[in-house]
Amino acid sequence: MKRVVFFSDSLCNRKLIIVIIISCIFIQVCCTQDTLIFHTRAKPEIKRHWIDLGIGAGLIDYGGLGMKLSFLPIAYFSIDGSLGFLYISDYYYGFHSMGLGWNVGTTLHILPSTSRYLVRPNLKIMYGVNAGTYVIGKSDYNKIFTGWTPGIGIEMMFGKKRKFGWDYDFNIPIKSSAFHDQYLMIKQEHDIYEIRKPWPVILSCGFHFEF
Repeated sequence: MKRVVFFSDSLCNRKLIIVIIISCIFIQVCCTQDTLIFHTRAKPEIKRHWIDLGIGAGLIDYGGLGMKLSFLPIAYFSIDGSLGFLYISDYYYGFHSMGLGWNVGTTLHILPSTSRYLVRPNLKIMYGVNAGTYVIGKSDYNKIFTGWTPGIGIEMMFGKKRKFGWDYDFNIPIKSSAFHDQYLMIKQEHDIYEIRKPWPVILSCGFHFEF
């Protein structure tokens, strides 16, 4: 008997990412208390940011466990790319490497990427690795798939110049026909059990530096 997991939701265990997000929000609140007090006394000069470099976990925004680089030709729009290491996080069988994950795309920043705002929401569309399968003991089914992924995110900045902060993202992968064909083939295998359906939303969390 063989066991199958889908790394589109098993990657960087969901519970772990949720715990990280809650912890980061708590840290953010603590870090911005002094910043808010500072700005009630003196209004800082607004700085424009051109480059954003982030490290974090999440299939779409960090290629698994990796980094994301963004260039902002204008304050409301960025060109993005992510690259990282893919792996399966499974409770019973531990970690399994899947190679490299990547995504490229664009982000619309509803509020401009400047030092003025503490909280900045955004909308994005990415293309790259957004799904895959891993069958323990049957490597023929271990594949990754590419496709489009829209998503929403929020940046929570802190510090005097708003150059550092946390980035939280919620992505909805549009899985390819090749992935669905693979899924049907796996379901028809009699020696594969506990077929885990992929989660419809992929979470990401990372720490970012702006220049």
